[in-house]
Parts: sequence; C-alpha cells; structure tokens
Amino acid sequence: MMKYFLPTVLGAATIALIQPQATLAQTAIQTDARAIAEHFTVKVNPDGAWGSGAIVGKKNNVYYVLTARHVVDDIRAGEELWLITHDNQDYQVDVDAIELLPNNIDLALIQFTSDRDYPVATISQYNYRLYEPRDYDNNSNSNALENKQYVYVSGWPLREEKRVFNPGFLFDNSASAVSAPDVANPDDNFGGYELIYTNLTHPGMSGGAVVDTAGRLIGIHGRGDGRVIGEEDEIIRQYLDEVGGNSVKIKIGLSLGIPIQSFLSWAADRPINDYLSVENTAPPNLNSNNLKSWQPPLSVTDKSNPYHWIEKGNQLWRIGRVAEARGSFERAIELEEDLYLAWFAKGFTLGFDRQFDRALTACDRAIKLNVLPTKIKYESFRCKAGALQQLQRPAEALTALNKALEINSNNSADWMLQGELYFALKEYEAALKSLDRAVELRENQNITPSSLLHNNRALIALELSQYELALEEVDKAIAIDSSFAPAWRNKGLILETIDRNQESLTAYHKALELDPKDYNTWTNIGFTLYKLQRYQDAKQSFEKALEINPNYQPAIDNLNAIN
Repeated sequence: MMKYFLPTVLGAATIALIQPQATLAQTAIQTDARAIAEHFTVKVNPDGAWGSGAIVGKKNNVYYVLTARHVVDDIRAGEELWLITHDNQDYQVDVDAIELLPNNIDLALIQFTSDRDYPVATISQYNYRLYEPRDYDNNSNSNALENKQYVYVSGWPLREEKRVFNPGFLFDNSASAVSAPDVANPDDNFGGYELIYTNLTHPGMSGGAVVDTAGRLIGIHGRGDGRVIGEEDEIIRQYLDEVGGNSVKIKIGLSLGIPIQSFLSWAADRPINDYLSVENTAPPNLNSNNLKSWQPPLSVTDKSNPYHWIEKGNQLWRIGRVAEARGSFERAIELEEDLYLAWFAKGFTLGFDRQFDRALTACDRAIKLNVLPTKIKYESFRCKAGALQQLQRPAEALTALNKALEINSNNSADWMLQGELYFALKEYEAALKSLDRAVELRENQNITPSSLLHNNRALIALELSQYELALEEVDKAIAIDSSFAPAWRNKGLILETIDRNQESLTAYHKALELDPKDYNTWTNIGFTLYKLQRYQDAKQSFEKALEINPNYQPAIDNLNAIN
C-alpha cells in the first residue's frame, strides 16, 4: 500500500520551470486580472510613508479595505489617515473604526465612506496543489508542480508614480522557503505569514492584493525576504562609503503574504462577513513565465560590486529567467571567489532548477567559507539538507538539517522536515516528536493550523500502529481543509489497514473527486477491492492507475498478481 508522506520543507526548492509559451489567451488573462485588481487596489497613506490595500466589502456607502496591520499600526485616535482610490480620489479613514486582527496577525480592516461606486474584490477560497508528494517506499519523488500556480501582486511601491501589477507564482505554502524568512519578524512581531510567492515586491506594496489569474483576492502582501548588509561586510563597505549609507538590503529569496483564509476565519462571526464575495472555483490556467514583469530598482548599481550581480540574479530567477540568474551569481563569484552569499544564491537557484547535485556542491561551498555569518550559515545548511533529501539521502540530509537547528530552532518548518527525514529512516517515534515540536511552534507563532502537518502525523501514527491517533490526526487535517485530497487518501489507507474496507473506499473516492489523476489513490482502491474479492473492479483500478502513470511499479505488481 502506498503511504503518501507530504513534505513541508522543500530544501533547495522543488519546482521545475515551465518553458516560455506566451499566447494571446494568456496575455488576455493577465490583462483582465490587471484591470480587475486596479479598481479595488488603494494606496494607504499614513504620514506619507504609504502602503497599499484592497477593497473587500461594501455596505451602503461604507467601504471596507483590508491591508497589512503594520501599515496602520502606529496610527492613534485623533490622528489622520487617508487613502487614495484608483480614480485618484482622497478619502479620510475612520481611525476609531480600524480593526486589528488578533494574535498579531499582520492584517487590519479599515473603513472609508464614499458616494462613488467602487468595485469590491472577489475572494477566492480555491485550494492550490502546492505540495510535492514523496514515496519513500519506492524511493521516488513526484514533481507535482509542473504547472505553475500564477499569481499577481497589486500595490503602490514607494517612489513610484503608478500602481504595480507584478506576476509570479506560488511557492511551497508551508512557510518553508529555502531562504527561511522569519514567520514572525523579531522587530515588529507580526505573524501569520504562510503565503509564499516569487513575485518581486518593494516597500509601499505592503497591504497590497495578491490575486489569482481571475483577479480574485487570495492574500495580502506584507514582506519581501532579504538580508541587510552593513559596514561589517568588507566587500560592500566601500560602496556604502561612496553612497553615504550605513547598510543596504539585498533581496535573496521570496515574497510573503497573509493567506486570505486567515481573514475569512476571523470575519466569519462578524458583520463584515455579510458584505464579502467569496468563490471557490478553479482560476483560469496560465502556464507561461514569459510575462511582462516590473522589477524594483537594484540597491547596488555598481557593476564592479558583486552584490549588484547577486541582487540582479535574485530578480531574474523570480521572474523565471533561471539560466540568466545563475550567470549573474557566477559573475559575482568571478568578482569575489569566496563570497558566501553568491554561493548560497547559486545553490538556491540550482535547486530551484532541480539540479540537486550541483546545488549540493554550491551550498557546501558556502558552508565551508570561514566568514559565513550565522544567518547565511543556517540557510546554507537548510539548502544542503534540501538537496540531499531530494537526492534520496535522508541520513545525510538529517545531519545537515540538525546543524541548521543548532543555529536556529524557531522555524517550525525545520522540525516538520526533521520529522519527514526520520520517517524516511523509519525512526517513527523520533518523527512524531519532531512534528509535535512543529505543532507547538506554529501555535506560539500564531500560524494557522496545517492540514499537511496533521496528515503527516497521521501517517507516522499509522506506522506505530496507533490507529486511533492516526484517525484523529487525519480527521484534524480534513477539518482544517476538507478539499485536501491527500488527507482523504490517507484516511482511506488507515481505514483499510484496520479492515474498515467499505469506509476506506468512501474516503478514497472522496480523494478522487478532488484529485482524479492521482494514480496512488487508484492503486490503493484496487488493493482494497482485491481484499473484498472484487477482482474485476480491482483490475480496472490498477489499469486506471497505469493509464495515468504507466511506470508506477506498485500498480504493475498488483495487476500482475491478479492476472
């Protein structure tokens, strides 16, 4: 039987790029989404250091705008706060009516009044498939993300005269990006960041809309991952002296937002819930990365400075130009051979391009540089662990990950990966303890419950023959996200294991409703039907699995056994 473990940390990245295939239809999708988002995106302007926001509701002439909490958090009663709509109209916000989401989740709801008719964002609850299943019994991974889930960020960058609408795609949604962005920034303690995407962003876009290809709101943007490089860095000190600065932020990584579900959960028992427009249908498909993309200005413009090429490379890979990005990182290495950040960035990008052997070499080189700062050393060990995991070397991956955990033990995603690696090594008690720690950290950091995490806990409990716990955990996963197909599949597996075969089939068929092309589910159905002596039905299920994946060995073996 297929035990379908779902990873939560993807190490050096696990997404293969789609080759450019621009079409008129795809261009039309981008244009339509841009026009939709334009009309509900607003500029939120506290004291001139503005942010962005999205109109999400309307009652009579009162409009409700969702933004990032850190955009308005310092505003106090009696102070003024204004916003600007797409038609350049200024509106004063009712400061006393600002609602801040609890537990320091980085969202706030503000109000303004207007007799004009402004469009309200449609909210999407559609669940994207963002996980990459791993079959440890058969020593293989499945690249589930062959088709990118494209999204856009709509907002107003500082020092820009117009709104930006920038494409990118969703990344592993377990808050486990390779560059390990803090889920709760120590400077402001705002949390709830679990929406991760490659879109290039810039200060001023905080609070802006993250929308799907239909222009529907799926999250609120809040952060861009990066590293502040100051005077302690010998390479950049001369540049800083020339420009009269003390530090510069180099972006190496991804962008982060608050998933819209966090807002919907909070709004469920409040009046605003009645004014929302929510859908859960699939958005239009878009599988091209050949899209026009705005790029923020580089922090380092001097081409003789290797940091210029590092930041440029980061921008390039995030808009799908991976080969050019690697070339930029290599140019940085040519300028300064022992530049740890360049080696790390190169390893990150190679892993993103699924060249895991080369990613491992690059991340190892970064680790071995004596001048490696603590944060980059942590990230480089994670990069190494991810590459080794993808290369099916779990024991070595665990060693590298444990080195990262010695430096920083506060990232729940690392404990989730540790649990997965222990699972691969069949050390199930240790795996369960790792995931227990992940649950504890997520609760402490105000991160919403994870169906992925509880699904994996269920599988570990199954291996330990703790069937009651296994069912309890998989039901938690389903309660968190009833459209999470792997949880239904694994519920079927648990029920079959304890000979509740008819209930097992019911769970499997629910999984197929959600993911009809999952050959693992078809194979498991076939096995259960075989147990029930429904041999012809079982044969058809194995054949269906092989129609989807002709090389899937468990289905081949089971079909041969019937024949």
